[in-house]
Amino acid sequence: MEWIELTDRKGQELPELWLLHGYGSHEGDLFALSPALEEFEIRALRAPIDIIPTGHAWYSLSFDHVGMKTEDLGEAAGSLEMLIDALNEHQLKHPERQRPYILGFSQGGILANALAWKRPDLVSAVVSICSYMPWNWPFLMDHTPGELCPVYGAFGTHDGVIQPEISIKSYEILEERNPDLVWKGYPMAHTIHPSAFQDVKTWLLAQASSATP
Repeated sequence: MEWIELTDRKGQELPELWLLHGYGSHEGDLFALSPALEEFEIRALRAPIDIIPTGHAWYSLSFDHVGMKTEDLGEAAGSLEMLIDALNEHQLKHPERQRPYILGFSQGGILANALAWKRPDLVSAVVSICSYMPWNWPFLMDHTPGELCPVYGAFGTHDGVIQPEISIKSYEILEERNPDLVWKGYPMAHTIHPSAFQDVKTWLLAQASSATP
C-alpha cells in the first residue's frame, strides 16, 4: 500500500492521522487539509484499484441500466485486509506510540467505518465524512467485535452522491452497538464544509489528548 507523508513533522512524537481518499481520487487529495492539522503527523494512503486516467478506488463500482450500484465485495475485503496489514506493521514497529487515527472521505470513509468494526484494536479513533457504515458487507456481519473504538460520522444533508438517509440509517444501527459513536449532519453536498472540518478537528484533538498507546 502506497502513501505520502509530511516528513517535516517527524521527531515531534505527534499522533499519526491516516487519510483515506474517495472513489476516483488519489492520496494527494485530502492532503490539502494537512496545514490545518499540524497537531498530527499525516499519512495519506493510495487506494490499490487504478481508475483511468489518474484516479484510484478502494473497490470497483458498477451500475446497471436503471442505475443500481454494485460493489466489488472481493476488492473491498482485499483493501480492508491491506489496511489492516499496514496497521499491524505500524504497531509492530512502534509499540510505544498511540495507535493511528483514521479519517476517510466517501468510499474511504466507508472503508474506515468497516475497519472500526473489524479491527478497532488497531486504531485510536475513526472519522468518516460523507459516508456510511456498510452493513451489507457479509464479511463484516460475520464478525463480532470486542470493544469498539470511538467513531465520528459527518454526513451532508445535501449530498447527492451518498444520500443523507443512507448515512442516517446506517449510523442509527451503529449507535445501538457503539456508545462511542458521534454522528451529525452538515449543510453540505459531497464535500467537507468548514463547520464539519472544525468539529472533526476538535473531536480528534480531544481523542488524542486522552488516548494511550
